[in-house]
Amino acid sequence: MPDVQENRMGTARQAVLPVLFALVLRLTGNLNMIWLGYVLAEAVCIPLALFFWNRAYARVPG
Repeated sequence: MPDVQENRMGTARQAVLPVLFALVLRLTGNLNMIWLGYVLAEAVCIPLALFFWNRAYARVPG
């Protein structure tokens, strides 16, 4: 199951979240704000990855 979560995190970090943030930030009209989407995607994925990691390894006995 951790492989599935790794794939989800990779997809979210590299494709989904940067595109979503770029689409929202383009409404500001400042092209430099679009690059902020990559930073925001990383900032969102770090706590999300920690959550999935804790959830996966909390089930491992021992």
